[in-house]
Amino acid sequence: FTSTEQNPTVTAEGVYTLVVTAENGCEGRESVFVDRDECGECPPMIISCPGDVTVQCAEDFSPYGVGGSPEYREGDIEDGEGKKCPKIIDTGWYDEYLSACPFVIRRTFYAVDEDGMLETCSQTITVIDEVAPIFENVPADLTISCDGNLDDVPMPDVWAYDECTKTEMPAWLEVTRVNGDCASEYDLIHTWSSTDYCGNTGTAQWTIHVIDNEAPTLFCEVEDMKVCCDDVPEPVECSAKDNCDPDVVVHFSEKKTKGDCEKGYVITRTWTAVDACGNASAQEQIIQVIGEKECKGYADEAPLVTEEIEPMIEVVASPNPFRGQTMISILAKKNGNATVIITDLQGRHVSEAFNGAVSAGEAVRVEFSPKDHGAGTYIYRVRMEGFEVRGRLVHNP
Repeated sequence: FTSTEQNPTVTAEGVYTLVVTAENGCEGRESVFVDRDECGECPPMIISCPGDVTVQCAEDFSPYGVGGSPEYREGDIEDGEGKKCPKIIDTGWYDEYLSACPFVIRRTFYAVDEDGMLETCSQTITVIDEVAPIFENVPADLTISCDGNLDDVPMPDVWAYDECTKTEMPAWLEVTRVNGDCASEYDLIHTWSSTDYCGNTGTAQWTIHVIDNEAPTLFCEVEDMKVCCDDVPEPVECSAKDNCDPDVVVHFSEKKTKGDCEKGYVITRTWTAVDACGNASAQEQIIQVIGEKECKGYADEAPLVTEEIEPMIEVVASPNPFRGQTMISILAKKNGNATVIITDLQGRHVSEAFNGAVSAGEAVRVEFSPKDHGAGTYIYRVRMEGFEVRGRLVHNP
């Protein structure tokens, strides 16, 4: 019989020698004689002990997993003289950590019978830790507009957990900014890192994508008109405002069809505002210059006296041109009811986008998305108590 256990158990009679060897090679010996009367004839309470194992820390190395559990003596057992062996009334186990990285655990199993006798056996478990800490409460990446308030975004409570020691680990946060393709776009990358007792380092990331996908709002009070050759007006000055770019410039272009003052021609004027990220809004004006003959007929008529009327509502469509959808913003000067009608260039009804109450000084935003009508140009008509504002919507999907 040979054993290297801390508390060996013997079942056969004989002389047993305990040898203790020091690190310098010196030995100490002690002999013990065990006879049958000392052992009794009852079998040991612990019949077999689990063997030593080496496991990864993610494995279940408890007695109920790969660690294994002992085999204990059954309850109703008699000795050689027909006497009942004492019943086992308590069993259990406890662990002692002998070293770290790898973790070496001495697991001691014990059994106690009703006479108070104690038996033990031990098992060595070597736990290899190659697993980095894991992180909890890491949110999904977030996308917000460049004019959003980052202070309103709650900071998550991220923490790290070490699978081997079953303990919470400290997590360190670093935030880096990565600029995007334009001035108003960037990423804020939050990186948490944690290192366990064995030097395994894990990281987790959460990114806030800051984007600019909103076109500037173009302020351009123009309308299509029909004029004589000498009455073509000068281009108006238009302005623009963007939610993120403070330096939006409005570009003006003008195209003329073939023709002259005798036959007439068409002028197409376009004002375009583009922000730093390439989002664009445009306003178009079509001026039909009529020929001299038709214009002379106008001149023979009584002159038309017009009175400048303060507009009841202001209307801005943005983005325009647009891909998927555009937003028609209405700002009323007084309380009342307004309607927004969308037609095609032939005047055919497309949509009643809005019909409801408006309040003075409070903007109403009406969404228009030509789902079933494809690319093309549409006319919007905003009416309020006899006053009407018209404009063009250019859909370029």
